[in-house]
Amino acid sequence: MQLKDLLLEHSTEAGITLALDDEGACHLVINDKYVVNVEAGDGNNFYFYSHLAQIPQVGNENIFRLLLQAHLYAKKTQGAIFGLDPSGTKIILFRDLDCDSTDYTRYKAELQNFVDQLAFWDEELQKIGQGNGSEDKKNDDQDDDKPGGWIRM
Repeated sequence: MQLKDLLLEHSTEAGITLALDDEGACHLVINDKYVVNVEAGDGNNFYFYSHLAQIPQVGNENIFRLLLQAHLYAKKTQGAIFGLDPSGTKIILFRDLDCDSTDYTRYKAELQNFVDQLAFWDEELQKIGQGNGSEDKKNDDQDDDKPGGWIRM
């Protein structure tokens, strides 16, 4: 299914309006805690991504060690990937999905899995003193110049 069709079905089920903005993205605020961006890819794919934490300027070895160990064999990330934003100051949790192999049932399961991973890694980073806390993430990801692009769920 195409992303716009997945969002339309999600809209119908949730009783809210979900649509891609001019940049091909939809921003979901989950439980007033996490922002999950859903964005159309360059091909026949789409992404879930979210700002996970700010990278400290010093003492960041523990955070990178933890994240790299989690990537080993993808055992602890459930298909999600950690990356850095273009400025190199934020950790992004990212999941790429193929439209052809994603029906609405899989979309919902993958979205829930992504939110679960986001919550898990937020807690893990908090334990080592590197997480931002949910309010900072929610406010940092929001862009007030895009009215109507934010959906609270």
